[in-house]
Amino acid sequence: MEVSKESKPRVCTPILTDWNYLDYLSQEEADEIQKQFESSPFSPGSQVMWTGMPREWAQLWADQNNVKTLTSIMGPLMDTSHPSCRKSRKSRQQWRKYVKGASGLFAKYICRGSSVVVLTRPPPNTYSHRQSSTYQTIEEPILKGVSGGPSVTQINYVHPMVIGAEHYQYQIWPIDESDKWIEVYGLKPQIKRRYSVTGSAHVEINRAITKTEAKTEEPTQVNRGEQMAGGECQVNQGMAGAGIQKKKKTKEKARTEEKKAETITQTKEKKANKDRKEKNEEVDTKTTARKEKKARKKARKKARKKAKKEKQNGKKQIK
Repeated sequence: MEVSKESKPRVCTPILTDWNYLDYLSQEEADEIQKQFESSPFSPGSQVMWTGMPREWAQLWADQNNVKTLTSIMGPLMDTSHPSCRKSRKSRQQWRKYVKGASGLFAKYICRGSSVVVLTRPPPNTYSHRQSSTYQTIEEPILKGVSGGPSVTQINYVHPMVIGAEHYQYQIWPIDESDKWIEVYGLKPQIKRRYSVTGSAHVEINRAITKTEAKTEEPTQVNRGEQMAGGECQVNQGMAGAGIQKKKKTKEKARTEEKKAETITQTKEKKANKDRKEKNEEVDTKTTARKEKKARKKARKKARKKAKKEKQNGKKQIK
């Protein structure tokens, strides 16, 4: 598959500047952050950066692969419930500035190793929509050594938002090998359905992975990536299925209520018809009784008249 120049990822050209952490942090804050970084031994390849994608996706990928994001390595300094966190003592703008300073120090910390993984959106638009994102303006220039200081030797991209590509790494710097990724997944890959990563989602994904691993002895990294993709797909499908089931139940409930209302209406109509029939029968009975009474009265009157006439005729004969 030939990749046109237009379809190549938009690669940022970092501006050559000397980055100074004191433009973002006080010396006390910088020392505190460095101390937090040094609280555990440095392990090359155990850190990950991300840009242009939801934070929860990046954190989930990091947790599943036992690597640390800035949030992970900052520990209590990023935990708003911990007294060491300065967020409650800063304005929103001051906190953003603080995080940018911490991001720059994190990039310098990563440069102790040889390579770094950056989680991004898939090609061709891998960067954040914001041209002034922290990664483009601070982290990437530091990683490439154009802001002063040492650099990493290689930057690799991973696109965890693409189904099945959660562990496909390729080099983006110093050599752009994005065409290899595009040959496999194309420019319009299947993107995962976004959902809120909750504890239950983690549990379901891990359960799906465990079940799959039970069938194989030692899954490779690629197989495990496929398993995790399958697990996340199962969660997405489960959520979609739950939504469908909910709609079905709602429709069934509506139909039941409709039938119930129809039954009640029919019962009322039957009762009304019965009452009308009984009333009509009662009216008919009364009418018949009146007619019969009138007929009897008429018959008696006629009989009296006849008897009177016969009596008069009898008197005449005697005379």
